[in-house]
Amino acid sequence: MRRIRQILLIFALSITIGMLLFIRLQGDDFLGIQTGWWLIGGMVPLFTIGVLMIANWKCPKCNSGLGRGIVKFCDNCGKKVE
Repeated sequence: MRRIRQILLIFALSITIGMLLFIRLQGDDFLGIQTGWWLIGGMVPLFTIGVLMIANWKCPKCNSGLGRGIVKFCDNCGKKVE
């Protein structure tokens, strides 16, 4: 289930970044709203997705946080992380 959530978050992140780039390339305004406001509004989902990705980065066995970076084993219980 965690892997599915992680894939969905990465998909949402990709769509958000793609839409922000598309809006930025449209010029000074998009749908009557200045591009700067779209970019500021786009930061909210990016921040939220980042927080959810960090919260989802836990050991599947003991549910402890895995810390920063790519790890192969949980520091708490020793389970191999896939």
